[in-house]
Amino acid sequence: MSCNTPSTLHFADDTLCLPKDHPDYDRLFKIRPLEETLNCQFGKVPLDQRLSIDEQMCATKMSHYIKQYMPNKPHKWGFKLYLICSLQGYAHRFEVYSGGGSKNNILPGEPDLGKSGNTVVRIARMVPRNVNHIIYFDNFYTSVPLVTYLAKEGIFSLGTVRVNRLRNCKLPEKNTIMKKNVPRGFYEENVAAVDDIDVSAVVWKDNKPVNLLSTYVGAEPATTVTRFDKSKKERVAIPCPKVIKELELAETLCKLGLPANGAKRGRPSGSTIQRELVMKKFCGPAQAIPLKDVRLDQTCHWAVWLDKAAEVQIPEMFRLYI
Repeated sequence: MSCNTPSTLHFADDTLCLPKDHPDYDRLFKIRPLEETLNCQFGKVPLDQRLSIDEQMCATKMSHYIKQYMPNKPHKWGFKLYLICSLQGYAHRFEVYSGGGSKNNILPGEPDLGKSGNTVVRIARMVPRNVNHIIYFDNFYTSVPLVTYLAKEGIFSLGTVRVNRLRNCKLPEKNTIMKKNVPRGFYEENVAAVDDIDVSAVVWKDNKPVNLLSTYVGAEPATTVTRFDKSKKERVAIPCPKVIKELELAETLCKLGLPANGAKRGRPSGSTIQRELVMKKFCGPAQAIPLKDVRLDQTCHWAVWLDKAAEVQIPEMFRLYI
C-alpha cells in the first residue's frame, strides 16, 4: 500500500548514516543520492547566457523541522529550494535548504561570503567560466564581495542590493531621494574599482528608491519608460538607466508563458477544467428545455417500474425506466 512506501523505499544505506552529534552529519542523507542524480540529469541541458539564482518553495502539508514559512511566496509553507534557472524557467540545478545548522561546503580557493553568498558560489560551480554568462539575483544574495568574485571567475552579475551592503558608497540616501523636489526618474551612478574589477552601483527613483549593483552594465545609455502620474491623471515618460532595463528584461522573460491571473487563493481557478466549468455555468443549459405544453401534457412522462433492476435510460420519448 502507498502508506507503507516510506518504510520500504530507500535511496541510501541507513547503516552509513552518521549520528546527529557528528560534525559531518547530513540532515538530507536519506535523499542525497536522489538529489545528486536529479542534478546530474538537469545539468546535461545546455545553459543559456542569462541565468537566475533564487529560492523556490516545494509545497507540502507534512510536519518537518526543515519546513519553512515564506509569506511572500505563492506557496507559503514547504521546503525551500535554491535553484539556478534559465530565463525560460528550466532549473539546471537545485539545492534543498536544510536549516541554519547545515554546512557551507566551501571548497579550497573559494571565499567565505556568508550564508547567502556561499549559496550562490556553490550553485554557480556548474556555470562555465569566461564565456560571458550573466547571473541575476535579488538583494538577499547581492554584495560587493560576491559580484567581484564572480567577475574574477569570468561570470557577469546583476542584482538589486541592500544599502547597508554598500559601505563607503556616496549614493543619495532614501530620505534625500524621496523628497518632492527630486523628480521621479532621477538616477545616480557610482563606479569603483574593487580588486581591479569595475563595479557599478546605481540608485533610481521610481515609486521608491531602487538600488542595483552590476559588473557588466551601468546607467548609460539611459532610455525612457512610462509611469502613471497621479497629479496629471495620465502616463508620462521618465528617464530610466540601462541597468534597470536589463533587470526588467530578465523579469519579463521569466514571466513569459505564465497565466495572466496570478491569484492562487482557494481552489485552483487557473486549471483547464475549472475554466470549462465556469464557461458552462454562464452559457445556459446544455440541452434546450421542452416547451411548456409538452411538459404539462401528462403523456409519456410517467416512470415505468420493472421486475428487475436495470440501468437508468432516458429515450427520446422522455420516458424514464427504473
